Amino acid sequence: MPEIPDEIQEMPPRTSPLEVGRDINGEMPGTTVYVPSGVLGIDTREDFMETYDVNTVIQYLGNLDFDTHIPEYYDCEDRAFWGVAHARYRFPGLPIGVVSGHTSQNHPIPNQDHAVIVMWQSVGRDNQGKAILKPILYDPLPNLPTGYNRLVDNFATVKSVIGFPVGDNIPPIEGRELVPLNNTAIVFDIKRIIYPLHTDDEMGIMDYLKNEVYNEECIDREFHTHAVGDTTFEDKWIDCDKALWAFAHVRRAYAGCTVGVAIGREVLGIPIAALIIWYKEDGEIKHKFWDPNSPEEDITFTPLKIFA
Repeated sequence: MPEIPDEIQEMPPRTSPLEVGRDINGEMPGTTVYVPSGVLGIDTREDFMETYDVNTVIQYLGNLDFDTHIPEYYDCEDRAFWGVAHARYRFPGLPIGVVSGHTSQNHPIPNQDHAVIVMWQSVGRDNQGKAILKPILYDPLPNLPTGYNRLVDNFATVKSVIGFPVGDNIPPIEGRELVPLNNTAIVFDIKRIIYPLHTDDEMGIMDYLKNEVYNEECIDREFHTHAVGDTTFEDKWIDCDKALWAFAHVRRAYAGCTVGVAIGREVLGIPIAALIIWYKEDGEIKHKFWDPNSPEEDITFTPLKIFA
């Protein structure tokens, strides 16, 4: 069994890995193929989207513990998804997501691949009464230079946008043209670590997920409250949010793990979602789908879009 990489010793995983450095780009299920760029749209219908005061959301994000930045294994995308998952839990229906791309020369880490949180602020309504959304980028990068504003708009190029609530509307990122994900998958990092699904002491990935350890051990548990009434939470914290919630936590508990979120067909107008988990069995890389709503460990699922 390989040793835990030196890079992640400061945030050690719950169990030892089975394989280090695995590339999962060629291990997609069915007809799904890896693509280097794309967009996962948002649902702007009032039944699913709720706008909030952006300054309140920013203040909330500023209180979260985003943990250590570890290149490849727990880096900017993971930290951004941590913020998005918690913000969606605190502010159900909030239009928010993760933008990845290449920074500009003016960024504190110039000319580098990077990812930040994007929020969409309502700035009015069009002639059809639909919300007009303006993107606001928030950078949770640690150890920023003095005076650096976390609200940024300095990507030289954009690689991907993963938005919530999940839908078909292309969220605005000014001056950017991206192809919607369709039977395709975005994978943010090449180096991945395969962990056991189960261990005798119940420290494997599936032990962690099925026992919902992430709800009990979350470092930001004190912020697991809702800004609005329970009815709004039940209506607007939906299937994709539950998958995102588990994903953000398992990626932190098992740095670099081979886990992603798969989006499937719509049921009653709402996309269904599950985690996709790549694992090793008899020397081969396989995958399974896990639904946070189901007692089953492996469900039948046809993904249309994946991010991992």
